[in-house]
Amino acid sequence: MTMNYNFMNIAHRGASGYCPENTMAAFKYAIELGIKNLECDVRLTNDNHVVVIHDSTVNRTTDGSGQVINHNLNQIKQLDTGSWFDKEFAGERIPTLEEVLSFLDLNINLVVEIKDGENSPQLIDRVIKIITDRKLIDRVRISSFSLKVLRQVKKSNIKFITSALFEELDLAKDLNSIKSSGINIISPHFSIIDRDLVNKVHALGYPVIAWGLKQANEKVMKFLVMCEVDGMTTNYPDILERVYLKSKKND
Repeated sequence: MTMNYNFMNIAHRGASGYCPENTMAAFKYAIELGIKNLECDVRLTNDNHVVVIHDSTVNRTTDGSGQVINHNLNQIKQLDTGSWFDKEFAGERIPTLEEVLSFLDLNINLVVEIKDGENSPQLIDRVIKIITDRKLIDRVRISSFSLKVLRQVKKSNIKFITSALFEELDLAKDLNSIKSSGINIISPHFSIIDRDLVNKVHALGYPVIAWGLKQANEKVMKFLVMCEVDGMTTNYPDILERVYLKSKKND
């Protein structure tokens, strides 16, 4: 079947191949590159603020240590989340979800991946409220590895676009759970995608968004485009844009 979706080139944690991930610098640079879709991860602080960070700890991407949930927002804001990547980004701070949303203009969409939502239902509630209060449901998509989390998002407001992330995908086994969750998009890891899988998912009425390709691997990007995925997350969205346009020009 023919899918009526525009190809989604999604800057993974911003333009994270060039800037420290999940920072305003990374999001701003992705927009400077002309990218219209950004992606970020969110977690909860111990004083109930939603902050943009991937890992459960601050160890890897800041000059601090310990679990995110064991920090309050003020403590989080004291951390340097740029120097680990390059000294030119020294002083970058972990943004809140509100700060990222306030930065978006009318032409930019955001994918918010809820981390560890099953163990943090209050995080789901806070994310839903923040997006809803700003009337951004039509521009913010929610993703998760948990169908339970995505089901809760849909239950709160069916207008939310939700995307399920899969490291492995067995359509025969997973289809009932996928349908009952009400998700809109299926997102398999790039390593399990081939043309047959894309065709099967399209036949079920879902677009396919690949995830997990962090390297600037043009060969793999081209393969995924030729498989007719509907988009993918990438740390190098400028390279993906070039590969996509070249592939389509040669069709």
